[in-house]
Amino acid sequence: MKFISMVCCALPLGFVASLHAEEPVSAIAVDSHMVELVNALTDGKFPRLDILSREDVQAAMLNREVRVGISARRWTDLEVAQFEKQTGYRPTELYFTAGVVAIIANNDNPNHAISLDKLRSVFGCHQDLLPARWSQWGESNETPLMLPFAIDEGLKLHHKFHQWVTCREGTYASTQFVVDGAALEEALDDSEAALGYVTYSKRWEGFKTLSIIDDRGEIFDVNKETILSGRYPLSSVYYLYIDLPPHRNYLTDSEKKIVGMVLNDDNREIFNEYGFISLPSQAILRNYVKLGLQEPRVEHGYK
Repeated sequence: MKFISMVCCALPLGFVASLHAEEPVSAIAVDSHMVELVNALTDGKFPRLDILSREDVQAAMLNREVRVGISARRWTDLEVAQFEKQTGYRPTELYFTAGVVAIIANNDNPNHAISLDKLRSVFGCHQDLLPARWSQWGESNETPLMLPFAIDEGLKLHHKFHQWVTCREGTYASTQFVVDGAALEEALDDSEAALGYVTYSKRWEGFKTLSIIDDRGEIFDVNKETILSGRYPLSSVYYLYIDLPPHRNYLTDSEKKIVGMVLNDDNREIFNEYGFISLPSQAILRNYVKLGLQEPRVEHGYK
């Protein structure tokens, strides 16, 4: 069901009254590394919409350059206060997507978790390559060396993790890069000591997914709760921010299209193609509540 029809069913008649005088959304400010994805999502659906690459989406909205922004960085209290001083209300925050990296290993590997420090050691860039060993290996007195693999350029849009694994001049990584997913599957199957980093998706459900131990020693599985809460260390949650006056009881046509991207899963294949997850039902529910389209409920913690 399309978002516009859902709005008609979910809201009082006043909300879907004839189009008002507000100008349509003409531009969206987007984190620079997300432009390619947003272009794909909006292609052909927004004939006169400019996608503006910005290093500081919040500043673009505060400067009244745009009324909509997509960013992995949440607004600070100071920025929210500045926006509220200008407008009399706060920006509306909606879940947009998440970029998630999973660490997968051979199914016979006895390890169930890996620390961020060990990940930096095995996948990161260093002046001298030092071999890293697995933490445990059954009854063996000597744990084998880790054999790291990854798909070449497989995570170019995943800004946070990509910075770790992109080597500058004079630094090197131990990672062996393969051409595609099939080659990575073969490499993981061939050795019990192999591991790799991938975009989190159902494709890799046949392999062991390692939990991540953060720098404080806490262990996190990769799942929708840890991802959207920001606790899973190898994820970046992206938010859609919209300048939406609370006194208005309607959305303009262009606003309906924009928030429609975060209220249904019609774009699931596009998100997955670019290595991002589409929103689970709990996140979509939270978006409905934020927009006032549905009453909050305690179930799953969304209230």
